[in-house]
Amino acid sequence: MYTFITTMFLVLFFGGIVLGFASMVYFAFIRRRYEQLISLYQQQGFFMPSYHGFMAHLGYFGSFYPVRFFYLLLTGKKIKTGRNSYLSNEPYVFLSSRPVAEIGWIKGYYYFSLVWLVSVTIGAVFGCIDMLLSHTPP
Repeated sequence: MYTFITTMFLVLFFGGIVLGFASMVYFAFIRRRYEQLISLYQQQGFFMPSYHGFMAHLGYFGSFYPVRFFYLLLTGKKIKTGRNSYLSNEPYVFLSSRPVAEIGWIKGYYYFSLVWLVSVTIGAVFGCIDMLLSHTPP
């Protein structure tokens, strides 16, 4: 049991870190399309939560949140803008009307980022369990 937990920690945590570095490389390839999409979206004057707008300026390290926002737009999920208000239909139409060459990367990058984030998180949990088990007296 103990070696299984240690193995899961090593595989998930360090595998997630490797995937994280791979996502950095992937972001380097899609960076121009990412910045262009954010620029076009903001030029249209559509609503974007201020937190996502701020994160868009942090490059790779803030890219997950704006990409998640665009992913939700692409999938047609309702996005809350206030207590009882939701995003209007125009941003959904704007994003879905873009050519696939401009927006095709969103879904892949979103899932790629999600996989490495979840992998590192679950690996860290296994690492904590491993530490607790290794310090328990026999």
